[in-house]
Amino acid sequence: MNLKTLKQILELELPEDTIKEMVLQELASYENTIPNILKIIDTERKNKKELIFALNLNLSRAHIYLESDQRKEPRSSPMEKSFLMNEIQKFYEENNISHCFNRFNKEK
Repeated sequence: MNLKTLKQILELELPEDTIKEMVLQELASYENTIPNILKIIDTERKNKKELIFALNLNLSRAHIYLESDQRKEPRSSPMEKSFLMNEIQKFYEENNISHCFNRFNKEK
């Protein structure tokens, strides 16, 4: 696969549909295109699986905190609010995800 050719195509000032068609034609000219696409799909699936696991872990932690008496009696649960907030913030940052309400978004 000639990445320089693909880069040149992407830098053309043509309509997006035309560029897409040119990229597809270029990719179709290589015999390893399908195996490479399958690798991309496999990697994407792996990343999504890991993301879902991490999301489930943080949601479970939040659920435990909310159901505990932590809010009333801070020493009744091993889960502290600061720990939970730090873990959730780390999750957003490590996975490059934006918080819906901009709580953890940093100005760039």
